[in-house]
Amino acid sequence: MVHERVVDDFVRDIALYDPAIVDAHALESRAAELGLAPALPRTAVLLRVRETGRQETGVRDSGERGAGAASRPPARRLPVLRTIRGVFRGGQDVAGETATGRFTVLTATSGGQPALLRRCENLLGLLHERHGWRCTWLSANRARARRECTPPAVTRPRRCTSAPPSPRGERIFTITELRVPQLVASVSGTARHRYADSVLRELHHHADWPVLRATLIGWAEGGFSLLRAAERLHVHRNTLIYRLDKITRLSGTDVREPTRALAMYLACVTDLLDTPSGGS
Repeated sequence: MVHERVVDDFVRDIALYDPAIVDAHALESRAAELGLAPALPRTAVLLRVRETGRQETGVRDSGERGAGAASRPPARRLPVLRTIRGVFRGGQDVAGETATGRFTVLTATSGGQPALLRRCENLLGLLHERHGWRCTWLSANRARARRECTPPAVTRPRRCTSAPPSPRGERIFTITELRVPQLVASVSGTARHRYADSVLRELHHHADWPVLRATLIGWAEGGFSLLRAAERLHVHRNTLIYRLDKITRLSGTDVREPTRALAMYLACVTDLLDTPSGGS
C-alpha cells in the first residue's frame, strides 16, 4: 500500500506538474527510486472510469490533487490498476490513480501512435469485460522531459467533437483533438458566456439547437467541406446543406464563409462546455 501511494503521488505530480509547487530535481530523484529513467520519451495516457449504468460525463477541469483517491476502498482501484498495468507492462511504464476514478499512465510504448491506440482499445475492452467499467480516454503528445508533461485538462471531451463514439459510448482521443476545447476552457466563464451570446444570439434558444450545434461543429471539424462534414455527422449531403441554410437563415450569418463559421464553432464549443447535460 505504501508503494502504491508513492506511485500515485509521483504520477499525480507529473500529470499536474507545476514548477512553482514541485521541485524538478526532487521529481527526477523520485523517478530514479522507482527505477524510471526521467529523460526517456513517454506518452501520457489519461482515462476516467465509471461503473456501467452511470452516465459518463467526461473529464472536467480540475485542480484537485487526488484527495478522493485515498478515501475510496483499495479493493475497487487495485484490480483496475492491475488490468491497466497488464496492458502497459513495459519496464519503463508507470501507472497510478491521480483522483477518484481517474488514472494516468506514463508509457514508453514503441511503435508510435497506432501501437498506442491499439493498446488503449484493448484496455477499454478489458476494463469493460472484467470490471464492468466504461471509460473516456485521452492520450497526450509525447514528452521527453517532465517539463513538457502538461495536464490536458479538458471539460467533457466526448461531447466536444463530431466524431462518433464506440457502441459503449467510449472514444479514444489524442490530445491534439482537444486543444480547441482546452483553449476555450482556459478562458473565464464570464468571458466565454459573453462571447457565445454575442455570436449565437437567439440561435442557441431554438428548439433544434442541439442538432444545429452538432452541425456547426461537424462543419468546422470537417474542414468546411460538405463531403467530409456529412461523413462526420453521418448524414446525407443534402441534409447538411439544408441544415447549413437553416442556420444561416436563423442567425443572419453566412456559415459557408469560413471565418464566420469558425467564430460560430468556437461559440458552440463554449456552449457545450458550459451546458451541464450537453444540451441534449
